[in-house]
Amino acid sequence: MPIFSRAKSLNLPQSLTLYKVPPMKPTLPKILLLGLLLNLAIAPALYAATDQNITRGTAYALGLLGIIVVGLAIYLAIVIVQPEKF
Repeated sequence: MPIFSRAKSLNLPQSLTLYKVPPMKPTLPKILLLGLLLNLAIAPALYAATDQNITRGTAYALGLLGIIVVGLAIYLAIVIVQPEKF
């Protein structure tokens, strides 16, 4: 019971501010890994949707190209909305 009695007397918002974790910035390797993993999900669906009229490598290239286009569109939208950060 001593564990529960200490937890009740703990000031939770104040204790959470003591252990702040700095926000993680997406680094290039993380972005590349997420892009490739997303491409692993998109490319087979694209290959199946085209009734195998394109090669498998072309499906992966088109999936990667689509991910890059969407990423650039999101980046440009953020730059247009919040230009003072850039």
